[in-house]
Amino acid sequence: MTFYSMALGILELTAPLIFEAKFKKALQDCLECYMTMFKNYFARREAFQGLTEKVIGFLHVYQNHAPQDASEFIKTYRSLLAMYYKASTNSPALTEMSKIIKLDNDTIEEEDTSDEINTVLVTGSSKFVMNEQLSIQDNAKKLATKLQTALSDENELAEVLGMIKYHSQSQSGVLPYFMEDFCTLISHETKIVRNIAYELFVKLLRFDPNLSQQLIVPFIGCLESNDASIAGHAMEKLPDVAPLAQEHLETVLNTAFNLGLYSNIEVVNPICDTLNLMNGLAGY
Repeated sequence: MTFYSMALGILELTAPLIFEAKFKKALQDCLECYMTMFKNYFARREAFQGLTEKVIGFLHVYQNHAPQDASEFIKTYRSLLAMYYKASTNSPALTEMSKIIKLDNDTIEEEDTSDEINTVLVTGSSKFVMNEQLSIQDNAKKLATKLQTALSDENELAEVLGMIKYHSQSQSGVLPYFMEDFCTLISHETKIVRNIAYELFVKLLRFDPNLSQQLIVPFIGCLESNDASIAGHAMEKLPDVAPLAQEHLETVLNTAFNLGLYSNIEVVNPICDTLNLMNGLAGY
């Protein structure tokens, strides 16, 4: 499922340009791969429930930006979507989809020759994206309140960060709301807090690479920290962070090299791992 998740991430990054008419065939060919996989592995659907939700969510975005093209595609796979809707117990994306196309029928087999399939209503913009954003904002607000009250206790702080991590598995959109907190907490005095903060920091960088300018500054600050534990921890995370902020790679690596020159902190392995990873990404 890793490849499917990565491919979907690329599609999400290219939105809304990917919905232009000139990309219609390529986009729908790609989406058909997901539909084929969903059909072939329906019996094992629980194993990729999160991916299914994200793909259906992407169809909602497609419906909003290119209603006619998206409607044609959704109609084609209406029976498959109906199978998943009937089998799902908690799928906001499919529930919202059922409001713009009939998915609650008892007949889930292909009906291409019937009058019903030709009169299926797929119209208007989906409210899923708006509802999802409102849900994200509401959850982020609740988590932010808990985070502020937990700042004075490292155990409570780690627990709340764990809650943010849990929510981000289904709603990655909550992460940007805590960007400043992550930037601060990666230099926290307690390692357990830094560990979770770095997980969320890297996840945010993957979620929105455009935030690299804001995120890389505090990371470099950690590399330059007078606290050896904070600087050393940042060095350990170098292979995770550097490839996600390649436009700042020179500055990051220079800082790492200087850390090796003027301290006793281990920098060789993290730098080698980072360079090997970068060479691999470049095809060397």
